[in-house]
Amino acid sequence: MAALSILQRTSSRWKDVVDGTPSLWTIISATFPEDVNRTSLVRSGFSPIVIYFPGGSWSITPPFPEFLQIIEPHLFRCSSFALRIAPEVVDEVPLLSSLRLVTLKIEIDLEPTWLPGEPVPFSTEIEISNETFENIQAIDFTQVPMDWSWTLEHLRGLRTLALNGVYDDTITHEHVFSVLVASPGLETLTICDMRIGESPSSLSPPTESISLPQLQSITLMTDGRLTNDLLRRIRPPPDVTELDIRPTHFPSHVATTFWHETMGLWVPVVQQLYVDSDDPVFRLISHGVCRLETYSDYSVFLEFQGLSIAAALRWIHDVIGPVAEVNDGLGRLKMSVHGPAFEDHEVLEILKKLPGLTEISVEPVDDLTRPSLDALFN
Repeated sequence: MAALSILQRTSSRWKDVVDGTPSLWTIISATFPEDVNRTSLVRSGFSPIVIYFPGGSWSITPPFPEFLQIIEPHLFRCSSFALRIAPEVVDEVPLLSSLRLVTLKIEIDLEPTWLPGEPVPFSTEIEISNETFENIQAIDFTQVPMDWSWTLEHLRGLRTLALNGVYDDTITHEHVFSVLVASPGLETLTICDMRIGESPSSLSPPTESISLPQLQSITLMTDGRLTNDLLRRIRPPPDVTELDIRPTHFPSHVATTFWHETMGLWVPVVQQLYVDSDDPVFRLISHGVCRLETYSDYSVFLEFQGLSIAAALRWIHDVIGPVAEVNDGLGRLKMSVHGPAFEDHEVLEILKKLPGLTEISVEPVDDLTRPSLDALFN
């Protein structure tokens, strides 16, 4: 809106152009002044609009009723809807193609069992009609209570699927797979903190892989078994630009199998993302957990849960080593050391073999801890 205001003040001609272009006035937000929203609703004509009720923490109830009163006559032309409260209006938006629902976070001091900013769940399950789901191509739900079995059965044809905080042991991994099978054009997959029933994979016959050729962004920060099942079922797509794998609740014996067998299927993807990235970092963080991070248009973020420092380094050596250029090497190896990490003979041997390693940054755990570097130079 600030940019539009600047253009309007440039000249009378530009003002006429801005005022007379409906597509420039299609964003309606509860953060905008009321007169701005009313003006946008008029100037957008019959163009599809995007309605945004942003997140945040409030000490009092936000002015949603007033905002809803303004937008209610225009819900029929809403194409994207992001809100944190009052999901009952969703069924009044027939053209909806993008839906984001997030449990409201509030600041509360009256109830000692609730921490400030802790998600306060909706009091009842949210029900969305089958007709509303028909046109939706993007789903982003965070800690939303629903009949998940019914919901997952009716999600299909998605381009974006983001689920965070789904706690329902009546659904299994197969329910999630069914959504993927029904959404061959999926471009973004994000699953975080999903606690559901496990599929009896050991008792079931082998299942076919799921082909998602347009999938570009994959983020899995959830139970290790679900992460493992998803990466085994999804056929690695050709044009992944973002891969974020951070499994949780991984027993060490399961972790070893995951990183060497399941992730073995994704080695070409990891290697290509590494080659295309700008600033790869191998980081040893607290409690011996290791990460491989890159930050650029092509990013990979792998958290080696369940692997020792030496085992994670060996994985990096075997996967990244073959594609690392001698001049650039593996990038910057950054370590945050707990205990005598450099005194581990296996770690030192692997470090010596990493091709083209040019920099090691050693960070003490705290101001009182100074790790010994003698082993590196002996």
